[in-house]
Parts: sequence; structure tokens; C-alpha cells
Amino acid sequence: MSNERSRVLTLVFTDLADSTALKSERGDVAVGELISQHRDHVQQLAEQNNGRIIDWAGDGCFLTFETSSAAVVFALRLQQVHHYETELPPVRIGIHVGEVTEKPFDGTVRIEGLAVDISARIGSLAQPGQVLVSSAIHQSAKQRLGIH
Repeated sequence: MSNERSRVLTLVFTDLADSTALKSERGDVAVGELISQHRDHVQQLAEQNNGRIIDWAGDGCFLTFETSSAAVVFALRLQQVHHYETELPPVRIGIHVGEVTEKPFDGTVRIEGLAVDISARIGSLAQPGQVLVSSAIHQSAKQRLGIH
């Protein structure tokens, strides 16, 4: 019997802009401290918005949320933190919603499916300091967030 299950989730990818160039300029230790600070903000905001961190890859993060509006609020608040804490590099954020498969993996969970790939691609298209969302996210979240 498989422990896999299909679900519809909101998927978020974050990535610090130009962190490789920043490491070359400032050094691994200094930028490592900024990345640690960024990660603390991601973890805190994810908790506040009922998000779940699935994986970290360098300075990027993959998260899931039960609702589109919670994911958008998380993303906007993270951008706000990076705007006011000017020592932090800009962050790119991509958000999409779709059906995925959850698979238990080494005491955690893996999230797989086309929606994950689309979310990652949207994140890669975002400009530094931008939250880029799919049309599905826009349609889903706009009523809750009062967006027209």
C-alpha cells in the first residue's frame, strides 16, 4: 500500500538574486550570514502564514501553502522585509497552484508533479524584487486579498 496522495497545493519558489556575484564580491562568510538571515525570515513568515518548507537549495526555498492568498501574503511580506533590510539582496518569488503528489521521504515529504515544474519556472522568470504569479493564483487569491 502506497502512502502517496494527490492534493491541490499552492507552490512557492524563492531565490536570492545575484547571490553568486555577491559571494564573489563580499565573500562566502559575509554572504552566508545574509543567507542565514534570509532563511530566518522565510521560516518565520512561513509559520505565520501556515506555510510548509519542503526544501532548501542554496539560497532558494520551495514551500507549499494550503491557500493561494496565504502564499501571496507570505511573498509580499518577504519582499517587504527585503525592501526594508537593505543589506539583504533582492529576492525573486514565483507562485503557482496545482495538483501534486505527496510522497513520504526520509521522515519528510516530497512534492512532485507538473505544477512543481511550472512553479519553479515562474520563479526563474521573476525579476529581483518581484513576486510573479500564475493566472490561476491571481484568480484564486484576488477576492481574498481585495485585488481587482
